[in-house]
Amino acid sequence: MSQPLDRQVGGSHYKGLKIQPLELVVANGLGFCEGNIVKYTTRFRDKSGVEDLRKVEHYIELHFQMVSKEPWWFRVTREWLSTAEHMPAISPGEYCDANGIDDKRQRYLISGVCFWRGIDSSRYTKTSMLNAVHELIQESTAG
Repeated sequence: MSQPLDRQVGGSHYKGLKIQPLELVVANGLGFCEGNIVKYTTRFRDKSGVEDLRKVEHYIELHFQMVSKEPWWFRVTREWLSTAEHMPAISPGEYCDANGIDDKRQRYLISGVCFWRGIDSSRYTKTSMLNAVHELIQESTAG
């Protein structure tokens, strides 16, 4: 019997990936919204196009809404765990390189969900993440 990561139910948009979104998400302890951002950012060119990008936009907004509702002690603990010593088990660069993701905006979004809690979090604001999605949407609908 094949391993779960070796098969896909409903399509083939993950089959060509050397590192699947799920592997990046689990290896780096990403949350639900973050995992969906990685998944939809990775697959949008091979599956649902602008619809997937709209989902990325929605999950960015949901993430920031939920984070704003966290108790202060939870945020402090999470930020403490995401110090400069924390390096992702699978780096965003490694993930993008392995999967042929060359678009700087896609790489930015995937890096953002891995690092926005840590020392480099000021680079990954809600506005900058949404701007990257909007550029991809505009490019996808222009042609």
